[in-house]
Amino acid sequence: MFTVSPSFALSPDKLVLFNRFDRMTSDLTHPGWVETYTPKIKLVRSFHNFAISDNAFRNLRQKVNWLYYLSKKKDIKTYSGRRIFSFRCAFITFTLPSKQKTPTVDITKRLFNHLLTVLREKYGMSNYVWRLEFQKNGNVHYHLVTDTYIDYFAVQKVWNSVLETDGYVSDFAKKHNAMSLHDYVQAHSKGDKSKFEVLKKRYFKGKSENWQKPPSVDVKSVISKDKIASYVSKYFSKSPEGCTICNEYDTPENSKTMRLWFCSRGLSRLKTISDYLAHVNFCPETLIRACKGFRRVRVDYAVLYFFDISKILGSSRRLLAELFRNYANEQNYVPN
Repeated sequence: MFTVSPSFALSPDKLVLFNRFDRMTSDLTHPGWVETYTPKIKLVRSFHNFAISDNAFRNLRQKVNWLYYLSKKKDIKTYSGRRIFSFRCAFITFTLPSKQKTPTVDITKRLFNHLLTVLREKYGMSNYVWRLEFQKNGNVHYHLVTDTYIDYFAVQKVWNSVLETDGYVSDFAKKHNAMSLHDYVQAHSKGDKSKFEVLKKRYFKGKSENWQKPPSVDVKSVISKDKIASYVSKYFSKSPEGCTICNEYDTPENSKTMRLWFCSRGLSRLKTISDYLAHVNFCPETLIRACKGFRRVRVDYAVLYFFDISKILGSSRRLLAELFRNYANEQNYVPN
């Protein structure tokens, strides 16, 4: 016999209301024991074809939302003396300064993982989410979100040092040492003549450094939920349908187990606050309806509410904040 129990699943930007089907057992040692019924479905994994799935994207977005929501606001003074107020997260992009030489799975395992190790051990980065994508030229690049502030010049130095293991910086220097100012402008202006003065400064700066500091890193500071949502939509979104092999080194054979995204151990434990409605002394739906501009979507067997917790006022917001903090503590998650 089955019973239907109204339930909910709550995360920092979404509430799901659904019915959970429970099976009553006849175990005499546990009279009335309720066992949640979960249909057994055999999953068959197919090759990702370098495109992130719907489910993977939902998981990735959920981890980024937890990371941002639980991050602590910090006032930062950068290496150059600039101040960043209310810093929450950093969004960092890592690129290859010259043509890719080996399969992406090899670059990720040897070079990018080495970078992550340095950032963890030297700069205290413990919470992060990363996602790999491909540029139009076929080169892989990586997007990383973390609640740890790492100065641009420091992270650029580390990444370029790691890349030189495979000679990427030397290749970049060799190519640019052979360029005149005219060649450089032609290669980087993309037909926009207004960029000449900017490119001129970059050319002579690169020349003065003997082209040993390629711009292989881009760092953006995140201080608002709108910013992190924009970056997730723009850079972490699903790959276009029909995504194919992106360069001559990546094949289905050598890329079957390649990760397209990953997160730190602490974040991996954060999923949703899920329970029976009868077990809690508050109404999740009422809390979310206190949010200005929430969005309600009805799907098969569930109702979804999308919301911005910063737009919830008063006691509802305080209760949600307490729920999320307690849940994070239970999962042993420590924000930076």
